[in-house]
Amino acid sequence: MNSTQKILIVDDKKENLVVLRQVLREVDVEVIEASSGNEALAASLDHNFALAILDVMMPGMSGFELAEHLHGDDATRLMPIIFVTAAYPDEQNIFSGYEAGCIDYIVKPYAPEVLLAKVRIFLELDRQRLELQRHRDQLGTLVAERTRELEQELEAHRRSEEENAKLQAHLNQAQKLEAIGILAGGIAHDFNNILAAIMGLTQLAQLNTLPGSQVAQNLDGVLLSAHRATDLVKQILAFSRQSTVARIPHTLQPLVKESLKMLRSSLPSTITVKEDIDPQCKAILADPTQIHQIVMNLGTNAFHAMEKTGGVLAVKLQTTVINSPALSDGQQIKPGNYVELTVSDTGTGIGPDIINKVFDPYFTTKEVGKGTGLGLSITHGIIKSYDGAITVESTVGQGTTFHIYFPVIQEEEKEEKETQECPRGRERILFVDDEEILAIMGKKMLEQLGYTVTAHSHSIQALEAFRNDPAQFDLVITDLTMPELTGTELAQRMLAIRPDIPIILCTGFSHLINEYSARTIGIKEFVLKPFTLSSIGKLVRKLLDGAPEK
Repeated sequence: MNSTQKILIVDDKKENLVVLRQVLREVDVEVIEASSGNEALAASLDHNFALAILDVMMPGMSGFELAEHLHGDDATRLMPIIFVTAAYPDEQNIFSGYEAGCIDYIVKPYAPEVLLAKVRIFLELDRQRLELQRHRDQLGTLVAERTRELEQELEAHRRSEEENAKLQAHLNQAQKLEAIGILAGGIAHDFNNILAAIMGLTQLAQLNTLPGSQVAQNLDGVLLSAHRATDLVKQILAFSRQSTVARIPHTLQPLVKESLKMLRSSLPSTITVKEDIDPQCKAILADPTQIHQIVMNLGTNAFHAMEKTGGVLAVKLQTTVINSPALSDGQQIKPGNYVELTVSDTGTGIGPDIINKVFDPYFTTKEVGKGTGLGLSITHGIIKSYDGAITVESTVGQGTTFHIYFPVIQEEEKEEKETQECPRGRERILFVDDEEILAIMGKKMLEQLGYTVTAHSHSIQALEAFRNDPAQFDLVITDLTMPELTGTELAQRMLAIRPDIPIILCTGFSHLINEYSARTIGIKEFVLKPFTLSSIGKLVRKLLDGAPEK
């Protein structure tokens, strides 16, 4: 294929054509000559021109008339035209030329380099136009080849567009959740600091209260409420995907009851909640926030299924034994003892054509704005990570039932956790927290365990005390978020002075650091507030005794 560009030159005088051809020898083009408008039109039928250079004054058909013909034809309407004139055109001629399709004027006599510069610009534009056209032609060919397939896939394509809209909605929802997560993290940090003071001071008061007295009972109630508030903060962080998973032995009865209590407050009076909780259910290894999340997800789904008609949400908790490795729907599970959580509703039910999809991410039958399609997939993922299983059975118009199986932990494992007493010691501890009440509380808590404690509410002062006599402290406990020096900065400076000093870093919540990143800079332990006297006492003893790290 000949890719050489062509230029049409039109002039009724032969000598002018010779001059033009001579000038155009400087560019790599094929020049086609015409001495009249009719010859030029005939040439345009046989050639594709990148540019036309026309004389204005010609007998029979002027350059203006020729330009009008060229730009009136679809094949040549985009062709740029340069008019050549012996005298500078007046205003009327200029307008006439532009109306006819002129791009530019050259006045005789002209400097060859000026004409060449203009020609090169238009040739480059033509190359780009041809390249674009080539891409368009290729695309057109591909489109033509795919036409039959696209017709067959039209319905699938329509579904794909709907799915893209859903994914965009999920993306928007995820971005909202991210913003909520940042807000929740800030609230959690401050609220956990408040709870740390409440729980710590309550425990200190309990140590000086006669067991069984009314004051002791009141303090027990305060501590229980503080623990519930702590779980609530964890649940908020879990829903905003800001929490870390910490699985410890738990009985599900109080966790399920607490979740149902929260759920009841959000359900309309047309929905009745019935619970059947076996108090003898054994413990499982679980994170409370994840259990809350499972119950809330299933309860919310049940609510949407009964929102228009009302109905009954039934929750049952019992111990069960599984002898076969396969459940009713073919799921594989290890034989053994399990705690079975059953969540049922009397709602619209799930059709047999979609029941196998309910655990797929982003699959939902709810109206726009009433769910992300992630609840059941997240629930399924949590349960599988527990080595458990979840099954679903449903009848359209009658309701849906989910069965969740959590493996029971060994009794000795649970008893070991529960029977450990809070250890004591006589070592020297430096306790740092910018909130003075927390610094004082930490000092008193650790002194109750026999330790000698120096407390500071200013990180700079704490660093100076450590720098003056690094050997006087056996362990450092520091808050993370502090003015002047953060907990990590304080820890790094202390470790630079004494690399062997064990340091515990505490925080209400942080986006910036976690247990792994804390350990990489030499910090031995990372603790989330609020902590109890027992938990901090065991951790301190572990570090001071040189227990191996997990």
